[in-house]
Amino acid sequence: MKIARSPQELSSQNGSISIAIGFFDGVHLGHKAIVSNLLQAADRTESTSVVVTFHNHPRATLSPEKIPPLIYPFSKKIELLSELGIQYVLLLDFDKRLSQLSPADFIHYLQGDKKFIRSITVGSNFTFGRERAGNVDTLRGLSSSSGFEVNGVEAVKSGNSPVSSTRIRNAIQAGRFDEAAICLGRPYRLCGRVVRGDGVGRKLGFPTANLKSTGLATPPPGVYRVTCIWGDGVTASGAMNIGFRPTLNNPVPTLQTEVHLLDVDQELYDAEIQVQFLERIRDEKKFTSLEALKSQIALDVEQVKKSTLA
Repeated sequence: MKIARSPQELSSQNGSISIAIGFFDGVHLGHKAIVSNLLQAADRTESTSVVVTFHNHPRATLSPEKIPPLIYPFSKKIELLSELGIQYVLLLDFDKRLSQLSPADFIHYLQGDKKFIRSITVGSNFTFGRERAGNVDTLRGLSSSSGFEVNGVEAVKSGNSPVSSTRIRNAIQAGRFDEAAICLGRPYRLCGRVVRGDGVGRKLGFPTANLKSTGLATPPPGVYRVTCIWGDGVTASGAMNIGFRPTLNNPVPTLQTEVHLLDVDQELYDAEIQVQFLERIRDEKKFTSLEALKSQIALDVEQVKKSTLA
């Protein structure tokens, strides 16, 4: 899979393209249905398959105070899209200029004067253009003069409810990992880069890998038994703490996502780690002293070891 940064970069290539448009957070079952339709359309029209998506969430420009937490960081989204068999991702920055384009102008921006787009695939509830004025019917109205076919893909359902990024985020934040996994079509994993922490875990005898999770949907605060994956498939069991570490009396508490890996003595700074949640051990709690906290961590780690061996 190749990445293009502008429609002009694609139009300079020979041949036509078929596109699917969306933010694709989570690359869940509904997104996979859209991409599957895209691949069929590309095959039918003998064109190149292209997913059009955005580096930043549109709300970062339209309403920054309402940016939803994301299921995956950007790098993970691109990795998952690359596994679906598409040939290109057209990666756009959703800036103020783009947000002000009318539906017709947005489509013209994508296809230019060459009109090299053969088909457009979107979800049936897709909206686009200034003030979200365009939808699937708008695309169909534009298709007659622009020469592309339009495919509106109905939402995939799990149970009685549609699969959506919002539903998956809510499931993650409520600790409903089975529901998130069903909607994603894969086990849910918290993905992040290991960054330097304040060393408190090491001082207590339980060094941790601190994951950068800013802007991501995270499970409820507490301690979890987890499996971690990094590098070329290296795995390790661990005890993960998600929370605000109330025992440390931080003047400005911030959410921390840190994991103590069992039987791992390795420098992991800057490594990309995926954390799969297996069992919730306990709620977050404020202890009377660091010694009391240390004793509880020891019990948590022992429980993780026993559960892992069971």
